[in-house]
Amino acid sequence: MFVASQAFGGRLDQQMANLNMLFRSEYTCFERFVLLSDDSLALLLLPGAHTIEPNLEVEDGTCGLVPLGGRCDNVVTTGLKWNLDGTMPLEFGALVSSSNQIVAPTVTVQTESPLLWTTSLRKVRRQAEGSS
Repeated sequence: MFVASQAFGGRLDQQMANLNMLFRSEYTCFERFVLLSDDSLALLLLPGAHTIEPNLEVEDGTCGLVPLGGRCDNVVTTGLKWNLDGTMPLEFGALVSSSNQIVAPTVTVQTESPLLWTTSLRKVRRQAEGSS
């Protein structure tokens, strides 16, 4: 697994360049290429069946499936509040599955095209130095 931390925040064009890295062939040698920030985690789901086991101690349960590389047909999910049944394609200008909720210990995603999985991370309270 390869993790790029602080991948989000700042200029939008830089965030898009980081997302573009997920699609680049030179990174396919990694089983997972994860983009990470203080607030979010994102990874690319390649065509096929995927099982995701969220860690709800660090993830807050909010997730999304974003069709970044183009239209995604026949996307089927389980374990989400609003599951997809493959009848509506995901694409910009139409349906994008944002702000969904994880409702089961395991999420499954079946996709015919590359699809971005995103999840929100819980806020970590940091104590100021010297305080108790």
